[in-house]
Amino acid sequence: MQLHDPLTGRLRSVRAHPFGFLAMTATIALIPWTLIYISQLPDHHTAKHWNLAWAGFDLALCVALGVTAWCSLRERALLIVGLIVSSTLLVCDAWFDVATSLGTRDETATLVTALAVELPLATYFAVLAYRYLRTAIRVSRPEYASSALHTVPLATDAKTPVTTP
Repeated sequence: MQLHDPLTGRLRSVRAHPFGFLAMTATIALIPWTLIYISQLPDHHTAKHWNLAWAGFDLALCVALGVTAWCSLRERALLIVGLIVSSTLLVCDAWFDVATSLGTRDETATLVTALAVELPLATYFAVLAYRYLRTAIRVSRPEYASSALHTVPLATDAKTPVTTP
């Protein structure tokens, strides 16, 4: 899909990148991982139902990645939200995996997974969310195209004069 960019007069591609397939792959890969957590984590680890807590978190991450993939493949505006939620949950997962594995036999594996997979993917999703948001503003609110993102109002009515700092 292409939209007319009011600033340049050119058509700009807004097609979702192949990262949607990456998100789908991560979603599928997370399902057996979650099942492993359910079956192998102990019930007690300074808290009861440790396996349920981790499986529930990973299930939420799986849903977020799945929604992100679906929005990407269907080119839906909700993609920006999916990217932000998925990025956030990936950072949280990396943090808790590393924090809870320090000093254990799993320390190296969780550090490698966090540094090689979760944090790079979270960063990529955050950058994409920012880029899609900037593109949406540029196309739909050209008067704010060069404004800093934190200064762009969520909505204005026709009577409100546009001012940019």
